[in-house]
Amino acid sequence: MSGVILFQGFSQYQNFNTMTDELAAAFNAGGTRVTVVDARVADYPQAVRALVKRGGIRAVITMTGFGLDIGKESNAYHALGAPVISLYYDPLFYYLEQLRLPIHPRIVTTSSDTDAGWWQAQAEPPADIRHLPHAAAPQSRQESAPPAWGNRTIPLLLSGTGCDDPETLRAGWEQHGPVVRDQLNRILEVYRGGPRLRALSAIITEAIGSEVDFSSRWTLRRYVLWMDHYLRARLRWRLVTALADRPLLVVGENWERLGEHLRCRGRSRVRFRRALPTPSVYDLTTRVQISLNDSTPHHGSHERVFRSLATGALVLTNRTRWFAAEAPPAALVQVDLEQDDVGAVVDDLLADPDRAAAIAQTGAAWFRAHHTWQHRVATLNHWIDGMDRHP
Repeated sequence: MSGVILFQGFSQYQNFNTMTDELAAAFNAGGTRVTVVDARVADYPQAVRALVKRGGIRAVITMTGFGLDIGKESNAYHALGAPVISLYYDPLFYYLEQLRLPIHPRIVTTSSDTDAGWWQAQAEPPADIRHLPHAAAPQSRQESAPPAWGNRTIPLLLSGTGCDDPETLRAGWEQHGPVVRDQLNRILEVYRGGPRLRALSAIITEAIGSEVDFSSRWTLRRYVLWMDHYLRARLRWRLVTALADRPLLVVGENWERLGEHLRCRGRSRVRFRRALPTPSVYDLTTRVQISLNDSTPHHGSHERVFRSLATGALVLTNRTRWFAAEAPPAALVQVDLEQDDVGAVVDDLLADPDRAAAIAQTGAAWFRAHHTWQHRVATLNHWIDGMDRHP
């Protein structure tokens, strides 16, 4: 039986390790033997080389950098003799150092279609970059079917890590000097003026490309990371604030600042709960009616969306280009967090449980038909079959 190598690593909430477990289960179900290597131990590259030397390894698959040997001069994977596929779920500029590693053959994936398109259009992409959305396992952690939508006891859930006050972050742009501060504010103006459903790097180059030399990707990286950090906080803060007088449960770390902000504003119905490991969030979501997703427009997909659909929840998400293009009508409730009255949208859904339940059912069917880990394994197997195994 042919096999693949996957990795476990240090993962907040055990999120990526859970994704690895689900990917492994999907490979196993399709007849591919999986070996999971612990990348938290120092000698894991030697373990990988030994496994490949033993034979029968079709590919080495790393997730968000777990398992990559980041040494440039004597990279363990350059002459490994097995294809390497690196899966990423944040803008690739966060991993620019990893993209430049001398590994061949190798495919790099991003869950953002806009990010993939931008990199593919560059004159000299640093790697073979492709688009691969998130996925989830259908009810993989439920012993029985989740309750019907109308019988669920949690009206609204947002799971994830909290953020700083976005305006405090924006004020902090002063530390970069007046020129950069003004540039960042111009990028924000272009973003808010739209169109927003495109790569963040494209928005940045439109806003300030005539005055900043972006021939070095490291220069562009600085602006991408500054703006991505700010925009994530901006949208998350706006979403929770807009629903402050609705029965919203927020689960995760680092929500103290926003909680204090809501208390200072007056009465809030938002409940904040300590962080839970990903499997426990799965279980919690089976009791949720509406699961919220606040991805930035330049993100393509999010595991939160598919995990929620897998448990039968309705998903309300900030619009991305990929969701807008790929989700069938009434599979998701898509909003623009910069413009829409999210509170009114939520009120309408909670007031019409039959309509909300139908949307949840349509979303679950879309997920099962296209976005399980089995679907991703089919894509990965197709790619692996076409990769040159001889460096």
